[in-house]
Amino acid sequence: MALDSDLREAYELKNELDVWFKTSTMENAKTGLEAWMTRVEEFGNEAFKKVVRTFNRWKQEILQSFMYPFNNGYIEGVNNTTKVIKRMSYGIKSFERLRKRYCGVNLSEGT
Repeated sequence: MALDSDLREAYELKNELDVWFKTSTMENAKTGLEAWMTRVEEFGNEAFKKVVRTFNRWKQEILQSFMYPFNNGYIEGVNNTTKVIKRMSYGIKSFERLRKRYCGVNLSEGT
């Protein structure tokens, strides 16, 4: 990290964002996010500025994730498993066989 001050600053910003995400609560998430975004603006790196623009567009949703413990992780996992099976199943001519293969994977996961 002694090679480049920009690299060091980017690394510290990345770690600060990680700490903010892991330690923030409903009460302090907004102030922590805004402080991090201000620091990024001062840093001036274009890649980080894109992140800040994205965070500003999705700010309400990001902050609501600290209020509500719900997410769509389980469904995303099921969708990913379906896509993997589909990719691995090219050449299976029978839809019924493909369906049984998919259902077998989901049943073995306990769903």
